Amino acid sequence: MNTAVRDRVLKEAFGCQPRLVAYAYSLLRDHAAAEDVVQNAFLVVVEKYADFREGTSMLAWTRAIV
Repeated sequence: MNTAVRDRVLKEAFGCQPRLVAYAYSLLRDHAAAEDVVQNAFLVVVEKYADFREGTSMLAWTRAIV
């Protein structure tokens, strides 16, 4: 995958951060832990961005990683 695609996927994924933290908080009931989980999820997103398939919901994909 080229860098333009990578940059677009990562930008869209990072745009989901507030909703991902809220989702993780709903599961963990600890804000610091939720932020840590989302940070770790973004490490996976950066590694696996090429696995993202066009037409898939970015929020659903990143929530599955969280």
